[in-house]
Amino acid sequence: MEKNNVARLSRKNRSNPFNNSVETPEDLSALPPEEILKLVQVLREETFELALLNQELRAALVNLQKDWYTYADLYNLAPAGYFILDERGTVREVNLKGVWMLGLERINVIEKPFVSFFCEEDGHLLSRWLQKIIDKNREQSIHLRMRRNDNARFDAHLVAEFFNDVVADETQIRIVVSELASDVVAGG
Repeated sequence: MEKNNVARLSRKNRSNPFNNSVETPEDLSALPPEEILKLVQVLREETFELALLNQELRAALVNLQKDWYTYADLYNLAPAGYFILDERGTVREVNLKGVWMLGLERINVIEKPFVSFFCEEDGHLLSRWLQKIIDKNREQSIHLRMRRNDNARFDAHLVAEFFNDVVADETQIRIVVSELASDVVAGG
């Protein structure tokens, strides 16, 4: 094996870390001792570099997890209900305040039509409003009457926007719901 073969093999494997086809002689005893020492040195260096990279990745993962927990807490403990719908108006996600407003558990809200949580007479207004959000692709707001699990009604202010999630290759309607004083007129 030539002097440059060790460096070439090292570069080749570094560019493709999943390459298992290392070009080594069948019988390592056929290599001169200097070449074996060079290979051992390259392996030690690569091992050290991988250990450093692994440490950096673990530290980055810890930071991401901390951020995720912080934002999850902010989302779930927010003073308003957050609902994420698909284009058909089906609830895909909801925070704790949202399920509390409805008097339900999260499992009873996810995958349900958002319109089912509104007073019957406001259902058509909600449907038109959701379509307007999709068509205009900008933030919209409205006042409607929502219905709790015990059929008690409450006035709600909804603000929503249409969001195209390029990473997940999906579109969403993101809605913030705030409970209003009972004297607010529906349809505003």
